[in-house]
Amino acid sequence: MLLVLGPQPSRAEPQPAPLLLSGQKVLPSGHLQIWVDESGRADLAQARQQRFEALPGDVNLGFRPGVVWLRMQVQGGAGAPADWWLEVAPGFLDELTLWVEPQQRLDGALAPAAEPAARHGGTVLPPASTELPYRHSLFHIELQGEQVQTLWLRVDTNNAKIVRPVFWQLPALQQEIQTKTMLAGLFIGGMVCLALASLVLGLLTPYWLHFSCGAYLLMATLNRAAGDGWLGLYVVAVRNQQQDFLIGLSISLSLALFVRVNLSLMQAPQHLPRLARGFEMLAWAIFGLSVLSLLGGQFERLIPFLSATGLLCLLLMLALGLSLWLWQREPQARWVLLAILPVLLPAIMRMIRNLGLLDSTAWLDGSLHAGLMLHGLLYFLLVSRQQRSLRQQQIIAQTQAQAGEALLLEQRQFMTLLSHELRGPVATLDGALSNLARATSAAAVQAASQAAAAPAPAPGKPFPNWPGVQARAAAAQAAAARRSTPA
Repeated sequence: MLLVLGPQPSRAEPQPAPLLLSGQKVLPSGHLQIWVDESGRADLAQARQQRFEALPGDVNLGFRPGVVWLRMQVQGGAGAPADWWLEVAPGFLDELTLWVEPQQRLDGALAPAAEPAARHGGTVLPPASTELPYRHSLFHIELQGEQVQTLWLRVDTNNAKIVRPVFWQLPALQQEIQTKTMLAGLFIGGMVCLALASLVLGLLTPYWLHFSCGAYLLMATLNRAAGDGWLGLYVVAVRNQQQDFLIGLSISLSLALFVRVNLSLMQAPQHLPRLARGFEMLAWAIFGLSVLSLLGGQFERLIPFLSATGLLCLLLMLALGLSLWLWQREPQARWVLLAILPVLLPAIMRMIRNLGLLDSTAWLDGSLHAGLMLHGLLYFLLVSRQQRSLRQQQIIAQTQAQAGEALLLEQRQFMTLLSHELRGPVATLDGALSNLARATSAAAVQAASQAAAAPAPAPGKPFPNWPGVQARAAAAQAAAARRSTPA
């Protein structure tokens, strides 16, 4: 392979007209050219010899392997300011390298005037070491009058290869930074407050679904803060590998918690126990495999799988909610679907965008944040409502149990009183009957003994008063039989 050691003219190929920088904000759409280095080892000299293709808009290659090279030519207008700032979004791009190459005319063609110096950005650098700390990479560009300058931008990232360059004047950029920071603070602060409130209620009640809801909201907030660059800018300095680990962990754990919370809120275990149990076990298995992949350094292979899994999970949860609402007549499923809707469309479009199937648009981030805020608020209210309903059912059950115990106690007290009131008369009757039986038995025994002591009658003459003797003997036998019979 022939290596070019110095600045050389690019191959003769159609190039877009130079981008005229004027105003406060300039989008380079229609002026970008792209080349993908599959090997990832090309330098600037080798990139100059490649054939770049024109782009109609921003870059969105999904999770395609390789390193992205962008080329654009810029030119200052008459009376335009010389100082500009190039913002390269989004905030999860790992390594950025920019070369600003002044051009001069040689034999009627533009050629590099001097070998440019490389400037670096991305998550590989701490925010404090950048030219202007911000969640996105910022590069200062100084124009030389109306001289054309060629910008070479090398993008190397393990995330989705989405690149949105924008040129700013410093006042407009500072206003943009202030606005975005305020909106991000409102979003992150609101989500964290909802998550902490849910966790505190889980400690006070205690109700495990509050813990799951709070953990889900925290993971969703962590994912957005890490992916948008706010975590490393304002909370804790994280490098690209740490940021990739946090992004993968938060996505996989939030998916598992999302499934668990939704299944519980929709009463799926009561209607479809096997399906609900299998769905939740699958979600936790994906989380475990994701952790193992992240620990093994396989983030680049894991993140496309998680994006596709998240999209599939949203669609399956939507189908399950509709089936429980329409066929199982579960009223709680209707409110869960209402809570999913604010985040459904932005999340699906963002996942499709990350897969490279949809053009990148800046409004997706704002719509996703607003949808997540409403989504989190509705989830918090639904979990609190279900907890109150369960608490009321427990109170009713306790009241019924206490009423049953009170009724049983009254029955026992009545029987005790009844036995006490009947014990005296029954004891009196028993004593009288016992005395009567003893008297009858003594009289019978005496009559029998008298009959035995009487002289025998003469032959042919019966005992005197023979019927009376027989009656007394029968009474004595009956009394003896009662005494021998156990009570």
